[in-house]
Amino acid sequence: MKTIEYKINQSSNLDILQHLNNCDDNFIPKLSSKVNLKDYSNKIFENAVRIEAWISNDLIGLIAVYQNIIKQELFITNVSIEKKYTGNGIANQLMNQLLILFNSQDFNKIKLEVEVNNKIAI
Repeated sequence: MKTIEYKINQSSNLDILQHLNNCDDNFIPKLSSKVNLKDYSNKIFENAVRIEAWISNDLIGLIAVYQNIIKQELFITNVSIEKKYTGNGIANQLMNQLLILFNSQDFNKIKLEVEVNNKIAI
């Protein structure tokens, strides 16, 4: 496998949209059945901290997290890895990067909601 680079907030709005389109079928149910992907990518781009996995110029993995300073909580709104790269520890590495990034800050809780039928994510 080619070298994976991990970055913070380097993706463009278009990168995020293309990535979500590429990962749409991986979600249970499909992400596009719950949200408008273009609107969701805009929201992520404008409001979330993005921990990203890249191969060359391709965004292949993404964790997007919102910060609630008042409640001292983080809410993970998206975890997505392109299908052909799953099973390689990329989501683990992205989560580790997230924990390192926020380790020195005063957040007491990280929240993540998963569909009950998504056994792989659980």
